[in-house]
Amino acid sequence: MKEVNILKDEIRRYFKRSTVAFLATADGTQPRVRPVSLIYCERAFWVATITSDAKMKQLRKNEKVELCYIINGRRKDRNKGYIRITGIARITRSKKERKKIAREIPFFKVFWQHTDDPSYTLLKIRVREVEYLRSEEFTAIRLPWKRSDTEYAKK
Repeated sequence: MKEVNILKDEIRRYFKRSTVAFLATADGTQPRVRPVSLIYCERAFWVATITSDAKMKQLRKNEKVELCYIINGRRKDRNKGYIRITGIARITRSKKERKKIAREIPFFKVFWQHTDDPSYTLLKIRVREVEYLRSEEFTAIRLPWKRSDTEYAKK
């Protein structure tokens, strides 16, 4: 168990306030992948998006998602690693959370005027599982993830 907690802490360290990751949704039977800004704040993962975006239409039909974050290796000629997050994307309507996360988004004012803007949708990712491949390694590790795992382990 101690080894699992160490791995989970190692994974969480990759996620600063805002990180580019790839989000996969389903459009019927066709997977759709696109880069998004994955925000780690308040011990949770968030994605801000435009309400009319195609991903929202897809998520209304199927809220299951995967996110993939690429880990660069120490050497350019070596293989990269990744962190793949499997979960559920839920629309957050809480005004408090919408305001809090908006302050963490450096590009917020580029897309939205204020947090009540109807074109601003905030998704909270409920993580179910994480697959982790360290850079320069060849075997990925799958870890079940609980809500409490999103926060850093107590030292």
